Order: sequence, then structure tokens, then C-alpha cells
Amino acid sequence: MSILVRSFRITYVILILLLSLIFTVSKAIGYDLEPKEKILFILDCWKYNFGWKTLGGGYIRHFLVFTENKIIDIETDQISYTPAYSYSYFDLSKYSDKSLYESLFFATLETIITFGLEKILGGSPQEKLEKELNQIILLLEKDPTLENFLKLIERISIKIKNKDVFLYRYLKSTKIKTKNDEINFSFLYKNKKYKYFIKNRKKEVIKEISKIVDNIINEKIKDINYIEDNYLKVYTEKKPTSENFTKNSIFVEFGGQSFGFSLNYDYRIFPILSLRVGAGYLYTYLLSINLITFPKSSNHIEISSGVTFLPFGAAYLTFNFGYRFQPYEKDSFMMILKVSVLKSNEETKWYINGGLSLGYCW
Repeated sequence: MSILVRSFRITYVILILLLSLIFTVSKAIGYDLEPKEKILFILDCWKYNFGWKTLGGGYIRHFLVFTENKIIDIETDQISYTPAYSYSYFDLSKYSDKSLYESLFFATLETIITFGLEKILGGSPQEKLEKELNQIILLLEKDPTLENFLKLIERISIKIKNKDVFLYRYLKSTKIKTKNDEINFSFLYKNKKYKYFIKNRKKEVIKEISKIVDNIINEKIKDINYIEDNYLKVYTEKKPTSENFTKNSIFVEFGGQSFGFSLNYDYRIFPILSLRVGAGYLYTYLLSINLITFPKSSNHIEISSGVTFLPFGAAYLTFNFGYRFQPYEKDSFMMILKVSVLKSNEETKWYINGGLSLGYCW
């Protein structure tokens, strides 16, 4: 009898352990995840992490996926110490066959090289992140399900490190703070605070994102009916039109068309044509007409011709060629790098001068 009782107890303990293991594993691989669940909205954001993942302190890229019943937090392998301005792929797991010191060395070296290549090969990191999200949204439009979203993330080579689930009914103290081109989204979930940082170059998109998140939270927690058919369309990249272009610029030029430095005002008459006037060192006055290529981009080639007036009736005819950075959004930094060729009205000699302009456009 005692043997039967003992066997029963052992069997009972093993059964409890197996059930606990199954529950833990099922929770770890995707608690309450339904592959065919419809996606309402996606937040591309960053979350601060203090630990070994970021070597002390840094931000990890996350996707917050809003569905009908929950928010799914998808952690990626992308790490940044200046969110949305740069990011790297610091991953020690690639070097698991090496010692800790070798892993740290090779992972750090790879991060430095990757960061350098990002800076050299062009495109701001924020622009690249937005293009990635736009690509995902466009492919997701026909069938916005969680299953398709996870497949699309892997397709553009973003590794998923972890997934958490937040049920709407347990969310408390939700806060959405907007400042310029940033959003801070935070909430309490089962007495633990979660905070995320969102950034977008377009201020109008930031306002829309903030409004959408607020609407979903109000719908799901406060039972206020705001939900629309397609919130994801806010990310669809709009083609720039003539109305988007920054027409006014003020900048300081060192060298270039002047003989030292000058203060200038540039008015963009058409997307491909601007007029520039300025005053500079030694009582010089500048005038030029500028041809601007690639008007639907932030990066342009500038070709211009003008005149630099000096005291006592002297003047120089100028021809300029260079690179112009002027975003089509309002309130932006601008820069011009160029080579100027100058010829005096009193001499046959030609002069070549390099120039750098830094300023502000609106």
C-alpha cells in the first residue's frame, strides 16, 4: 500500500512539474499571441536599457504593435546611444564560440565599423528607420496581421530578440507627451513602469501618431469609440510638392563668392530656382541666381552665376558649383559646399575659391 501511495505521489509531482513547464514555455514563446490577429497600429520606438545588452546604458529599438485586445512589445537587435540619430548592432551572441574578452572586442569593433559606414554611405539613420517602417506598412496594407508583420520584419533583416504582451485591461497611468519631433509614451502594467521614446522628422506625423495612440487607449481602456479603419496610413510617405519646399534661407558663407565671410539671404522662387543677396567682408555685396537640381529631395547639386561688388566700382563675375543640403520640411538646418570661380572686370586673371555655408531655412 505504501508503495502505491509513494508511486502516486511521485506521479502527481511529475505531472505538476510537467504542467508548470508547459505553461512557462507557452508563456515564453508567445503568451496570448494570435498569428491572425488584426493590427490596428504600429509604433516604431526606443526603450532605455541599463545592463549588459547596451554595455551600461543605451536604447534598444522596439516595435509596439497595437491589436484588438493587447499591445505586443517586440524587442529587436538594434541598439543606439543617441536614439534615431545613430544605431548599431551590438550582438555578443555572434561570437559565442570565443572568450568573453574576445567577444567584447569583436562586437565593439563591428559596432564602430558599422557606425562609420552608416555615416559615410549616406542617409541619416532616422531617414533609414522611417524608410524601413514605410516598406513594412506598404507590404502590410493588404493583410495587416501579426503573422505577416513578424515575417516582414525578418525579411528586412531585423532580428527579434524578445516579445512581451500587455493586455489593455491591465494598463494604468498611460501618458503621452509630445515635444517638437518626439513622443514619450509610458504606462504601468501590473505595477511595473514601461517607457518608450518615439521620434519622426515630420512634426505633422508626430502629432498624428500621438492622436492615434491616445484614441486607441481611450477606445480600449475608457470605452470611447475612436477606432478608425486604417491608422497605419499615417506612415505612408507622402511625395513632396511645391508647397512643402522651404523657400527662405539665411546663412553665413565662409569663402565662396565673397573674399572672407558674408551674411546672405536666399529666396527659392521655384523648386529649381533661387535668388541670393548678401553683404560681406570689406564692404562687398553679392548677388547670384541659383539652379537647384533634384527638387523632391533634401540633397541637391547647385549651379549658379552671379556678381560680387567691391568698393570703388570693382566687380567680379562668379560661377559656382557645389552640393546643397536643404530639406523640404520647414524649420531645418541647411548647408552648402561649393567651388567658386571669380573673374574681375579689371583683370584677365581668374580666381578659384572654396566655400562653406551654414544656415537655417524655413
